[in-house]
Amino acid sequence: MKYLITYYSKTGNTKRVALDLAENLKADVDEIIDLKDRSGIKGWLLSGRDGMKEYLTEIKTCKDPKDYDVVIVGTPVWGWNSTPAVRTYIDKFKKQFKKVIIFITSGDTKPEKTVASLQKLVDKKIDIFEGWNTKELKDKKIYQEKFDNFCKRIKQ
Repeated sequence: MKYLITYYSKTGNTKRVALDLAENLKADVDEIIDLKDRSGIKGWLLSGRDGMKEYLTEIKTCKDPKDYDVVIVGTPVWGWNSTPAVRTYIDKFKKQFKKVIIFITSGDTKPEKTVASLQKLVDKKIDIFEGWNTKELKDKKIYQEKFDNFCKRIKQ
């Protein structure tokens, strides 16, 4: 299997999971760059609104998902939804996905809600997803158990 791990990360949590996955799965990595300025308090407030309202944005990526058997997309949660950058990525490339897997990082939002909104956007079944909240990301044992289980499901 040829895997592409693509992700958007503002604080580094989603990037951490993406890089761990890439190492475990021997996958290529492509960071989604949001071209909108999201710095400072104004950027933080607009980001939450943009997530909640399911807005799209302008993005930059490097790799072509059609070259991969599986695309694994990572997003933090903004306004109880995925980020505009990830929604834009999925909207732009969904027809090229052979198989898509999702992972989510959040403060404390359950991943099922975010996956449900992405499911509608991707317009194909998302069989495998996982989510880590802040507590799970900080607890090495919990993080590793969930991570190992996620990788096992992906490889099956």
